[in-house]
Amino acid sequence: MANLSTEHVDSIVQAILPGHRLVSSTRASASFTNDAIILECSTPAGNRIRLAVKLLVDEPTDAPRLAAASYHAMLLARAHGVPVPEPVYLDTTGATLGAPGIVTLFVEGKQWSDRQDPVAWAATLARLLMRIHDINPGPEDRKILLDGNYESMYFLRDDQPKSKAGHPLSDVIYDTVRAYRTSIPQVTTSLVHLDYWPGNVLWRDGQVTGHIGLGFRVLRRSCP
Repeated sequence: MANLSTEHVDSIVQAILPGHRLVSSTRASASFTNDAIILECSTPAGNRIRLAVKLLVDEPTDAPRLAAASYHAMLLARAHGVPVPEPVYLDTTGATLGAPGIVTLFVEGKQWSDRQDPVAWAATLARLLMRIHDINPGPEDRKILLDGNYESMYFLRDDQPKSKAGHPLSDVIYDTVRAYRTSIPQVTTSLVHLDYWPGNVLWRDGQVTGHIGLGFRVLRRSCP
């Protein structure tokens, strides 16, 4: 994203918000994986609106399906009152954004931990996670969302076990996971999140304003 021309960024704005004018573009400073850029735009009436462009560049092979799953899951979460950014554009091919990704409205807030009352802070995060798990995707949703069990076991695939070999607990951890994964009981299908941690939660005045991670793309709890 750092190499995108002003013309390209302006074309993104016109594709998403026809008639709006690009004011500025800034790469998100807290983007740990993939790529994110904040676009500030001016409406025809002169008001300001900000967009967050999120590109799935870390996993190019799976990027189209991951983008679609993320976009759909965010719509589903918002429909159930979960505070996530409003998705406004999906690009599975990269024809507009330059890579598969999604665009959401910008959410005000910052990463925050309450050192005065860490128990209440943690309880708020726990309640938010329970709200996510309370969502039961319907049959049509499940066609788009990804299988949570398969996605969460990524560390057992490809060269992951070999690359982690050498750690003093590596064999114990992998052997334990392999031994117990087949005994996981079947549960009701629900929305889950693979990247739920404080770094993906924004706060303002002690309240959660939004969950900004793309871990929603892996959202389906199923039997092993």
